Amino acid sequence: MEFAAFFKGMPGVTTFQSEDVNYNDFSGTVYIDRQEFVCIDQIEESRFMVYINNPFDDDLQWVFGYYRTFRGALNKAKKITERREYPKPVETW
Repeated sequence: MEFAAFFKGMPGVTTFQSEDVNYNDFSGTVYIDRQEFVCIDQIEESRFMVYINNPFDDDLQWVFGYYRTFRGALNKAKKITERREYPKPVETW
């Protein structure tokens, strides 16, 4: 599975994903030391969102970007995970 393989070998990092190719539905989460750190959701057939829910016990969802390709979303999530810090969100809700 491409999602898990993208983060393989990173210290303290585990992943979880669910996918239904019949409905163009993908959801993947990266955990650092068992804490949810960054997520990717497929929100349309060719659109992916990179985000985190409730960072720092905030009630908001921080969105870091929308991508037309899964690879673009993976690259953003990997960069966030490698740095272990959040960039400025492009949207909060």
